[in-house]
Amino acid sequence: MRTKTARFHGVLKEIVGRVEALRPPLEVGGLQTRFLAAARSSVDEVGEAATDVQRGLLSCGQPLNQRIYGLPSTHRAELVLSEYRDRGYFPYSGGE
Repeated sequence: MRTKTARFHGVLKEIVGRVEALRPPLEVGGLQTRFLAAARSSVDEVGEAATDVQRGLLSCGQPLNQRIYGLPSTHRAELVLSEYRDRGYFPYSGGE
């Protein structure tokens, strides 16, 4: 499970890196900046949790979930996504 937690953190970092590489229209550039700040904070917290799992200081399952889900930074990122939708930008949903 330790490897999966580290892999999860790596995937999150990659996703945020891909978003960072995007060049949004000027009208929503500020949203991207806010989203990235919040997303990076969440990814950092997941990384810290992954390190604690590797060190045996945090158990996978409920203890890990309680630590990484519902983060204030994730909530801020979700609010930015709502602002994108309010402005007519919709995230790709993978085939819909």
